[in-house]
Amino acid sequence: MILSILEHTPVWVWALFCVLPVTMIVGLFLTKYVAGVCLAINPVLAANSSLTMFLSLTYRTVAGLFWGRTRSLLRLTRSNRAVEPA
Repeated sequence: MILSILEHTPVWVWALFCVLPVTMIVGLFLTKYVAGVCLAINPVLAANSSLTMFLSLTYRTVAGLFWGRTRSLLRLTRSNRAVEPA
C-alpha cells in the first residue's frame, strides 16, 4: 500500500512537503540574524517604523504558515476515516 502511494505521488508534492518547511525555517533564522546584526551595528534602526513593520509582517507570515500547516496535519490525523489494512 505504501509503495503504491510512493509510486503515484508526483515529485512536486514531495518537494512541497519536504523543501518548503526547511526553506521557511532557514529564511526565518536568516531574517532574524540580519535584523540582529543591523540593530547591533546601528541601534537607531530600532526607531525606524518601516523596518519594524517589515520584520513584524515577516515573522507573522511565517508563523501563520506554520500554524496553518500544523492545523492541516492535525486535521488529517484526527479525521474519522478508517484506515484499511494492507
